[in-house]
Amino acid sequence: MLIFVRLIAFTLFVIWRISHRNPDALWLWVTSNAGEFWFGFSWLLDQLPKLNPITRVPDLVVLRQRFDRADGTSRLPGLDIFVTTADPFKEPILSTANSILSILAADYPVERNTCCLSDDSSMLLTYEAMAEAAKFATVWARARELLRAQEPPLHGPRVRGLGQRPPPRAQRVRRVQGADQQAGARGGSRKEK
Repeated sequence: MLIFVRLIAFTLFVIWRISHRNPDALWLWVTSNAGEFWFGFSWLLDQLPKLNPITRVPDLVVLRQRFDRADGTSRLPGLDIFVTTADPFKEPILSTANSILSILAADYPVERNTCCLSDDSSMLLTYEAMAEAAKFATVWARARELLRAQEPPLHGPRVRGLGQRPPPRAQRVRRVQGADQQAGARGGSRKEK
């Protein structure tokens, strides 16, 4: 709706600009109109994808069937991700550590996933924090694998279509996660039943 209001306002502005010609500075008037048309056209091209947004969700089952080999290795391409940081006092170290842990926790083959940290300030504080994050990552990865091995999948092999409800177990897990997040925001903890 707002896009159409802006489009109407832009059209009225261009009509006003064309109808009020300045004969003393015609070259300035032509240049201004050319700029208005160019920026208006680029704005319109920028707005068109917002009218029909596309969301894509990867089908992990098909990816595993297509790229996993029988010996357990994968044919997926290598993934190198660079995280840059400059000053631990301006950029919180916790957010840098969380970024790295999130990258390493991606559901991607470990031998194909590389995360590199570029610390432009060479601060000892950043080094120590990343060393602690690496220690935590080894413990966390083991615990995550154990939980993944013991827990049945949230969704069956069939991919849900839009508008279909998730299985009841997935709904319970999401409710528990939401309650944990709300309790964490309040500073307390949720009691288990």
